[in-house]
Amino acid sequence: MAGNLPDSGWLAYAIHDSSDLILTKASRNIFTSVAQHPDALRDTLLVAGLHYAWTVGDLQTYKATFLFHKVSTIGILNRWLQNINQPGLMTFIRHVSILCFIEASYGNVGDTAAHINGLTNAVNLLSPLDDDFGNRKGLDEELANRYLLLTHYAYQGFKARILGSDSLKTMFQNNTAEFSTFVSLIHRWKTQNVGHLEMRLNAMKLLPFFFAILPSSTQFHNIDASPLMEHLQHVTTSTQTASEDRYKCDPSWEWIEGSESRLLCATISSHFSSLFEDDMSSSSASMKYSISWSELWEDGEAMESGLLRRFLYIMKRDLEDTLGNLGSDDASNFWFWRAFLGLYSITKYQSQSYEPKLDDLADEYRGFVETWKNITGLTRWEDVHQRLISVAWPDRQGHKLEPSVWGRAIQCESSNPWIYAE
Repeated sequence: MAGNLPDSGWLAYAIHDSSDLILTKASRNIFTSVAQHPDALRDTLLVAGLHYAWTVGDLQTYKATFLFHKVSTIGILNRWLQNINQPGLMTFIRHVSILCFIEASYGNVGDTAAHINGLTNAVNLLSPLDDDFGNRKGLDEELANRYLLLTHYAYQGFKARILGSDSLKTMFQNNTAEFSTFVSLIHRWKTQNVGHLEMRLNAMKLLPFFFAILPSSTQFHNIDASPLMEHLQHVTTSTQTASEDRYKCDPSWEWIEGSESRLLCATISSHFSSLFEDDMSSSSASMKYSISWSELWEDGEAMESGLLRRFLYIMKRDLEDTLGNLGSDDASNFWFWRAFLGLYSITKYQSQSYEPKLDDLADEYRGFVETWKNITGLTRWEDVHQRLISVAWPDRQGHKLEPSVWGRAIQCESSNPWIYAE
């Protein structure tokens, strides 16, 4: 086998201490599936080598193993693409998801974008956005959507990190950076207490288990959303701070503060939390999909309309399933935050690039917002804004789009709802 370490060494490296990162109640079947299934093993070896390279800042020990398993994985994908009607779609989705993380972490942003497109097309085959989408509860479909959500979220976050640093923008100007130069900069920032590299490495170590093959009897449970929301609040604050001129620096404040890395790790950990049921599963602030609203919260470049629709459909199902949460203040605010975030995302997209397929979803989300308004009795934007801030929303003044989204929703006017968008 290629590489300076045998595959057994890379596997031991991957599993070492990972059980401490995964919540202790998670099934040991996760570890078994990673070690025994050949496809999962290959993905684990890819991630283990990359984790090692990021940890020590050395690619050479890992490069031969990386290239060997990368070429093997691409060969598997190409053989499946020759006949997309054959079995193995979930295997394809898992492999492409892992390759997205590998290529981005290796410094190949352009290749990552190509893999994201392939992943999106594969998930569309497995989980079409048809009238029955909200009623299907199959394990593979649930996992495929989670894989796409997490992979796209991490990819967009990585690109945002690059744009948040003049040094990284120069380094990635051709969508590719030399790994050693890239990682050397990350390690230099670590010595300056910039970012949270350890948390990002922890998230990387969890990836093989996130994409592990689960028993067909697996059921997902609601989880407590409060830890994720706490991290999202920190991200919101650091992003707002970074926009102030007196905090201009390289890298940007989001890098320095490290809340994005903590949110990524918490998002991956939430997947494992949903594999078992505990006392928090009945919490009034519980939810099943965390990444859908985390994805929409990323204020980066415009999202492709198909992806936006998928994330909105997933969050719509979550909102419908948790209508009972409107009875308590904290849970009600969180429920409304998701509903308003969905409508805000649609309005912002439609003002820039109109998509007729989003109109029906806009009506659904306006209905959610109006339901919350009728229950709480709140109509003034100033009061509503404070409820949003209590969850995770920028405390900014003079922003016209947000109050106009609220005003149009509660007025239910039939005229063009996108004319007030900025």
